[in-house]
Amino acid sequence: MVKVLVVEDNKQLGVSIKESLEDEAHVVDYVTTGLDADSYLKSQSYDLIVLDWNLPDIEGVDLLKTFRERGGQTPVLMLTAKANIEDKEYGFEVGADDYLAKPFLLRELIARTNALLRRPAVYQDSILSIGHLTINATKKLARMGDKELELTAKEFALLVFFVKNEDETFSPEALFQRLWSTDSDSSPNTVYTFINTLRKKLAASGAPNLIRTVYGQGYRLDSEALGQRPDV
Repeated sequence: MVKVLVVEDNKQLGVSIKESLEDEAHVVDYVTTGLDADSYLKSQSYDLIVLDWNLPDIEGVDLLKTFRERGGQTPVLMLTAKANIEDKEYGFEVGADDYLAKPFLLRELIARTNALLRRPAVYQDSILSIGHLTINATKKLARMGDKELELTAKEFALLVFFVKNEDETFSPEALFQRLWSTDSDSSPNTVYTFINTLRKKLAASGAPNLIRTVYGQGYRLDSEALGQRPDV
């Protein structure tokens, strides 16, 4: 699951962008100021940043410059009403990956974000497989052998995350930070609920020991429970 930070001071536009990205099954954090965005970028990891140039406290391009100077590599889509080529050149110079001029259609924003997410650094493989488990990330389908798993969006996101990080252990807090939006009404305790329901569905499909508890540390996907990877 992709996690996106949207920074836009126009609340009507910002909420529309947030909802459009959530319709793409992305986790979205939304803030309206550069200072809040900087705080989020220091404490959270994102796959994509949608950043308005004109913010009420600091300019988005200055926030971007600071982020890149700290070593931030996340792709950034700049939103701007500026038409001057010199401004755009400066934006690219300090680290923007793409521009979208206001006003714009949300369809175009989604198309541009999808293009940025297809770049190698953040590209998510469409097909993932370990043993008898196969996941189609594009179609949001998971199968255990010939049996399709009936998963909620969050259960699917958890399973994909575990498969991509097989045999690594994650605390409930780490899973919550990665797969839930920062302004979620939920808490890390919610992770326990989704882990338990995912385990039950995996057990019913023939993989009862796939997600193991590492006491005092968290959870991990035990690839040995699925046998060897199929030959590619």
